[in-house]
Amino acid sequence: MSIVIHGMPASVCTRRVMAVLEELEVPYKIKVVDVLSGMNNTPEHLARQPFGKIPIIVMDDDLVLYESRAISKYLCTKYPEKASKLTVDPTDARAFAIYEQLLSVEVTTFDPAAKDLVSEKLFKKFRGEFVDEAKVARHRADLGAILDVYESRLLATSKYLAGDEFTLADLFHLSWGELLSAAGETDLIDSRPNVKRWWDSIHQRRAWQTVLGRRE
Repeated sequence: MSIVIHGMPASVCTRRVMAVLEELEVPYKIKVVDVLSGMNNTPEHLARQPFGKIPIIVMDDDLVLYESRAISKYLCTKYPEKASKLTVDPTDARAFAIYEQLLSVEVTTFDPAAKDLVSEKLFKKFRGEFVDEAKVARHRADLGAILDVYESRLLATSKYLAGDEFTLADLFHLSWGELLSAAGETDLIDSRPNVKRWWDSIHQRRAWQTVLGRRE
């Protein structure tokens, strides 16, 4: 079965889907949708993604999906024999509940805080806009407080967030975490030993390094 990702290899959400496919070792192709030139607002793209976002995936059975986390979960369901290392057995109610809880922590707590900091410090600079250092300081403090909980609670007694196995709960942090480094905010990670140990482990995975090397 062929899989085509419509998106940009450097985008946060496209990278999330690419990382899942690399972990699953499932071949895929990328059809570049350059949002900077407005390709996401063409009739062709909007017919598949009515909100004009990226990425979407198109399967050769005519299935079209958007929303990167939904795509990621679908892929793990589609390839269960390969996805056992990325998910938790749903018949283990306790372990699965903790796993789902941590997926929610990423999307509701880490993601918006990291996005706010990167958007203010890195994206505004890229666009030539005024960077409000007061906002940068506030966003850094907000994310730091979140990572303090990761340090003292979530990663204090386990290798990964949901236990001793790498899962989507960890993988979903990679895209924004990478941009924190690009924004010069590595101290947020490096100053917290448990967070740094965890980050180094997930960042060095072959799948993620392959994603970082993709240009098209």
